[in-house]
Amino acid sequence: MNGLFSIKISIKKLGIWCTICLFSVGLFLNGLISANALASQTVLGTAKGGTNANTVVGAQQNLGISDKLSILSTNNTFPNSKTVYDTIENMSKGRFIIVGQNNLFSQCLESFDCADAQNWDTASTLTDQTQICSTYYNTTCLRDLVYAGGRFITIGSGGIVAQCFDSLDCGAVSSWKSAIVGNNTSIVWDGITFGQNLFVVVGNSGLMSSCSVELDCSDTNSWSTPLKIGGTTANYNDITFGNNQFVAVDSNGAISICKNSCQSAGSWSAASSVPNKASINAITHSNDRFVAITTNISVTGCLYVNDCSVGANWAPLAKISGACGDNLHTVVYGSGKFIAGGACLNISQCLETDDCTLGKNWSTMINVPAKGGYWLRSIYVKETFIFTGFGGAITSCLATSDCSQASSWKKSTYVDGQTNRWLGLAYRKGV
Repeated sequence: MNGLFSIKISIKKLGIWCTICLFSVGLFLNGLISANALASQTVLGTAKGGTNANTVVGAQQNLGISDKLSILSTNNTFPNSKTVYDTIENMSKGRFIIVGQNNLFSQCLESFDCADAQNWDTASTLTDQTQICSTYYNTTCLRDLVYAGGRFITIGSGGIVAQCFDSLDCGAVSSWKSAIVGNNTSIVWDGITFGQNLFVVVGNSGLMSSCSVELDCSDTNSWSTPLKIGGTTANYNDITFGNNQFVAVDSNGAISICKNSCQSAGSWSAASSVPNKASINAITHSNDRFVAITTNISVTGCLYVNDCSVGANWAPLAKISGACGDNLHTVVYGSGKFIAGGACLNISQCLETDDCTLGKNWSTMINVPAKGGYWLRSIYVKETFIFTGFGGAITSCLATSDCSQASSWKKSTYVDGQTNRWLGLAYRKGV
């Protein structure tokens, strides 16, 4: 009798535990469904990048999917749809994209070490544009790349812009759509940035164009008619957005700035030359200033507290010691330091606590070996500085290291073994 009583008690306890387990599983499944619903809303938010994206159908068209996404956000249910699952899976993957000469591009998923070239996809041709990029490169190429507003956008010769929404596999050529801005194949776009809900591009002959983040920027009609800004016919080499203003720099050592209504040429300041002008190749910004680098291995800059549309408020050009060759091509800011690179595969560092508009405050140039050429583009992500250049070269330095020392830089490797130059690099963080 006692044994039977014990069995009944055990069964009762088991029933209680099963009830608790089932309740817990229910909570888990409900949370999963809610998480999926939230993810679906993110999908819809990302989809709103086209001219008809204010409707569910428009959002579907922009994402290239056919499922009724409204089910996800209204009923908190998750349909058995491989397309939707794949879309959300793609969005969860962080990735680097690189573009350059001969219209090539490649991808590396951030789950790998993207400072190691072996983790990049085989390079593919992104567009078939035939216009030259510039006399210097003497070949077709994509010149710059940005990630913002839920998409990658690259620009280059022949007036080309190409876009890939991050809900797609941007490592696949078929995921990219391209357009010719202003239907003008004589344009070479050299720089692109994002701010105030606008993508802004600058290029040869003092030209500028913009596309709202609310539009499909792979549609020619979404871009403003290319206009000359700053009253210059020089070539704009780069553009950045900092301190709530766009700053474009040109080959005559001049800058032009816009703070509001930047789709209009009249909203840009006149191109004002910095002291001791020289061609400004690249520009970036930190917490309190803009810093730009030039063709004669020099730096200049302007503090936000000053009116940077006035050339006199920019520091006179100052050379960095130990330089070789004739050009600095790229400059990047992150983790309290600026790093510049260029000719002879040289790199220099300046701490934000110093005045980085003065050449003497930059470390003596060091050589970070590769097969040859220049360092051309750089990016700061995930506490790492990454530089790319000729021959498909890629190298990196951790922000926690002293990047003024050659030993702090990773040995150069080569994306897909290409002999080509990588001119644009961008990163999309995973979720």
